[in-house]
Amino acid sequence: MDVRWEAGRGPEEMFVPQTHMPGDEAEVDFGDVHVVLAGVPTRCYLFSLRLSYSGKAVHRVSASCAQRRP
Repeated sequence: MDVRWEAGRGPEEMFVPQTHMPGDEAEVDFGDVHVVLAGVPTRCYLFSLRLSYSGKAVHRVSASCAQRRP
């Protein structure tokens, strides 16, 4: 809690702006998703990446968590 709010002189909620440099940070998550493929309930895996600067995101669904090497 903020001291000004406790004294009754400030806003109940506050906003702290964040700044991010282009290409500097991203948020990544990987989790299970359940889809129906050809009528069969199937567990797949979702990769999600969101760039902190632009907020743009990429999502990919795969059948396994394995990594492929060229």
